[in-house]
Amino acid sequence: MERIKTVTNHLQTATEPTMSKSFNNFPTFTELPKFGKFAGCAWGVWGEGDNLGTINLLTDEVVAKAAKEEIKKKGCFELVCGKECMIVKIPG
Repeated sequence: MERIKTVTNHLQTATEPTMSKSFNNFPTFTELPKFGKFAGCAWGVWGEGDNLGTINLLTDEVVAKAAKEEIKKKGCFELVCGKECMIVKIPG
């Protein structure tokens, strides 16, 4: 949790409380504005100047509940794949 806070502390959160931190208040896809020819753009859903988007939903309470219900083993492991995963073999 502290590592996430360290990474996200420099990001700006929503400047206006346009929606509560709840999954119940999201606009539907068709309610989202269009940007040029692209439909369903979610810019502005979290307020002007927000850089976090749905990360805003990761409150201390949500993270604590998820940790309590989902973590089955104690410890940590790396999710990074080494450079051997980046090798793409092109036939021919």
